[in-house]
Amino acid sequence: TTITNKLPNMETLEADIFIGYQPHTDPDTVIIAHKQVCCRLFAAKRYLSLFGMPKNMDDMLENHRICDKHEHTVYVPQWKDIISKAKHVVYRTNSIFQFRHYLNEGVGIGICPTIYGNNKHYPITSVDFEFDIDVFLMAHKDTKDMPRIRVMLDYLKELLENKPSY
Repeated sequence: TTITNKLPNMETLEADIFIGYQPHTDPDTVIIAHKQVCCRLFAAKRYLSLFGMPKNMDDMLENHRICDKHEHTVYVPQWKDIISKAKHVVYRTNSIFQFRHYLNEGVGIGICPTIYGNNKHYPITSVDFEFDIDVFLMAHKDTKDMPRIRVMLDYLKELLENKPSY
């Protein structure tokens, strides 16, 4: 298993399966599933207890701490604008694991799928910022039907298709 922000070279079988925000244009790639996932701003309970809920977008840009994951500025144009105007971008990463860790620790406000709202993440409802992002499950055309790969593809497809978009 490799986790990277770079699209794999499918011609050389650099990956059998991958998930991305855009369809891969490589002719050896097949899209197995596609879903639009609703996202919004979230913060951890710890962050909100320390800094409070932003009153509105202007208050968030001026006074609140923002966590940024690189792909968000690439695939969400309005987020790029927010990042450029925010006074306190306190954390930037290209790792979803690190992003989620720092968001969980209460470092700042960041983008998450709306299904992440739970006892750790609270939606920032005072700021009108919600959007859908495309998620694609893709595979190599020559290996997608191999039993060990098909099992994983079927599992990921079911997971993707059965998660609410909210």
